Amino acid sequence: MRKSYLCDSEITVHMPGGQIAIAISDGMVTMTDAVTKVADGLMSSEIFEY
Repeated sequence: MRKSYLCDSEITVHMPGGQIAIAISDGMVTMTDAVTKVADGLMSSEIFEY
């Protein structure tokens, strides 16, 4: 989304376990703040196929 300029380089994501600050700069993504675990799960490797 950042690559197509659909969001700013610094955003706050609000989730059920809390909010997390995300900063994107020079291809690096930094996530800060604390959140609480709300679920466990597994992802199939197929989700990463394009």
